[in-house]
Amino acid sequence: MPATFKNRFQLLRILGEGAQGRIWLAHDTQAGRDVAVRLGAKGDEEAVGLQHPGLVTLLEQVEAEDQPALVYEYVQGTRLDGQYFTVATAVDLLIDLLDALAALHAAGLTHGHVHAHNVVMDAQHRPRLMDVGNGRGSAPADVQAAGQLFYNMLTERPAPGAPASASKRAELDARLDPIIANTQQAKPPAADALRDALRDWRGDMNTKVIDATTGTLDFLLRRMRHTNDFPALSQAISAINKINQGDSERLQVLSSVILNDFSLVNKLLRIVNSASYGQYGGTISTISRAIVILGFDTIRNLATTLLLFEHMNNKSHAAQLREGVLQAFYGGLLARQIALECGSREAEESLICGMFNHLGRLLTIYYFPEEFREISRRIFSGTSETSAVIAVLGLSWDELGMGVARSWLFPDRIINAMRPLPEGMVREPASANERLRAHANLSARLVPLVGQPPSRLAEPTRLFAPATGLDVRDIQRVMKAAATALHGYLGAIGIDLRSSVFLQTLLRDGTEHGQQDALEDLVLATPPQTGSDAASVLSAGVQDITQSLVSNFNLNDVLRMILEAMYRGVGFDRVLFCTRDAKKPVVQARFGFGSDIAAVAPVFQVDMTGKDDVFQAALERNLDVLIEDVDAPSIALHVPAWYRQQVGAGTFVLFPLKVGERMIGFFYGDKQEAGSLKIEPNALNLLKTLRNQAVLAIRTRQ
Repeated sequence: MPATFKNRFQLLRILGEGAQGRIWLAHDTQAGRDVAVRLGAKGDEEAVGLQHPGLVTLLEQVEAEDQPALVYEYVQGTRLDGQYFTVATAVDLLIDLLDALAALHAAGLTHGHVHAHNVVMDAQHRPRLMDVGNGRGSAPADVQAAGQLFYNMLTERPAPGAPASASKRAELDARLDPIIANTQQAKPPAADALRDALRDWRGDMNTKVIDATTGTLDFLLRRMRHTNDFPALSQAISAINKINQGDSERLQVLSSVILNDFSLVNKLLRIVNSASYGQYGGTISTISRAIVILGFDTIRNLATTLLLFEHMNNKSHAAQLREGVLQAFYGGLLARQIALECGSREAEESLICGMFNHLGRLLTIYYFPEEFREISRRIFSGTSETSAVIAVLGLSWDELGMGVARSWLFPDRIINAMRPLPEGMVREPASANERLRAHANLSARLVPLVGQPPSRLAEPTRLFAPATGLDVRDIQRVMKAAATALHGYLGAIGIDLRSSVFLQTLLRDGTEHGQQDALEDLVLATPPQTGSDAASVLSAGVQDITQSLVSNFNLNDVLRMILEAMYRGVGFDRVLFCTRDAKKPVVQARFGFGSDIAAVAPVFQVDMTGKDDVFQAALERNLDVLIEDVDAPSIALHVPAWYRQQVGAGTFVLFPLKVGERMIGFFYGDKQEAGSLKIEPNALNLLKTLRNQAVLAIRTRQ
């Protein structure tokens, strides 16, 4: 490759490969950003720089060795292929895509590759067309392809050669069929005309009930939102699901969300240090390191599972609810175990899918106890479960669960996996999304069979055999493994469940432990950590960092681990890692944890140009400083005005970072109330050790 290309672009990993060339994730050192580079492709000059909310922008064309290359903005997200959508969502997506095509066509360009794998859903859940400027075709062909894509989103199978009719979807309005059918004509409508027709249809339908369950779902959601605890649960889970940045940002944001919940932190760390993750030696003491070691998806899914588990497990009328929560948790672990047995790469995501197959029933028990009693009465009288639920609630448990999961911002692939499969043989999955759905559905069929004779496993095993390749012995093995995992998880978080009939049955039939011994193990609850444990938390953090430093570590990950150990160990309200600005004489906060950190970090700037303040003095003299009271007469004049106005903490501590002769920044921690920051000598020494480990990490990477 030409020296200019090699010097400018660092190729990181392959994103995809096709007839048009290989696509790389690359870092543009000149622009300081990640980009997508398609090697071996030449595009239209007119497409360079064309911007539209529905297009992935072609930034420029360059030469790489003896071949051309296209440089695109890098958009992280999920692709459309294999996903299922409601009619309303599919129409909204098609409107956005047609709007993007209309912009392309107005510029005299065509796309030529309007397929599901060329559409990515970005962080704002907006469809973006990739491969702009790299296609050859016509505007009518683009519209025809968009119509076929719409058909695929509704029916989960390729559009036939004849004009597409999606009317097999019962909830589809009859007036929509001819609009979509027109896309398959030899001369289809222009993209903007079709877009406007769909907008008109969408506007009309917004005044009606598109789906018979929509009004009922909205009514039930409103009832739940008026309770004391549902909004908090929704906010916590939605915050986790909103995370969709680059790798470094994902670790920071997920750590921050989890660290806001002290109980969640303790339970999650107990689980990742339990026998279930024994290969890591039980030495993970920070959420940041847990994410680095176990992976973002694993920790995100565990956090979501624990949030729901703890929320549901706190209800006072807990008998039926406790049984339902345990069955759901087991269902998630069982789906994950099935995925592992099948060699699937989506094993961790299967945990959420399997658990959320029980979400609608759990929500009914928790938030609508009177309705649940009526459903139970009807089932006892001989009505089928599905009929009883619909008669009382106005929609099925699956529909309720999917609606709530959607309001929590779970992606469509999770919603898709919550849909029950039709009766009969389950075909071999053709995509990752279909595998998730098959594994979650098989788990849902198996959970009610716990404690039943092994012969009852034969029928679901036979029906799912084409999709999983598992026989009855395999199914028995994965059920036992999931039971063992549940036992380990519950023991790790200290849950006493001796009164659970489901758990007694499961542990008797599904684990190698004896029933009584297994239940006794669950009573060994680990007491919650208190402020007196500062030294032990900090010491564990030092050990964590030591292990990280002898591996191929990422510097930012290690710095976040150090910051988190300080935050949890001392119990600061806020902690920040700050470094010198390369262009200005200021020290700027880079990242942190704690209250209002998103608002405080951008304005936390120490001016190093001759001001007589405590920050400058500490850095110039390389002094570790504890300010017990910012208003004390001896210090008040040395606390800068920007700090009082923008931060306003009553007490804080600084640990400067000096590498060689160069002062590069500092660690900062504070508490709101003056005089409340008491650090014992042992804890202080450990804080300094953590700072010194940061210096070592920086020096190693330099």
